[in-house]
Amino acid sequence: MFSDGSHEQAETVAEFHAWAPAVRPRGLIVFHDWENTRYPGVTEAIRELGLDGRVVRDMFVWRKPDGA
Repeated sequence: MFSDGSHEQAETVAEFHAWAPAVRPRGLIVFHDWENTRYPGVTEAIRELGLDGRVVRDMFVWRKPDGA
């Protein structure tokens, strides 16, 4: 799933909670605009969610754990 929607913290958190159940184990959710100063809500949302992932350019990549 590629997240490049609202860019607001609360809406990005809500989008994650809405889509994460539909993502298969080991599937990805990719958030665009990681650490972009124009869109701080994206980075704030990822930190609020406590997601563990990796950064690729301006994207944060989260892989759903096995069995989740």
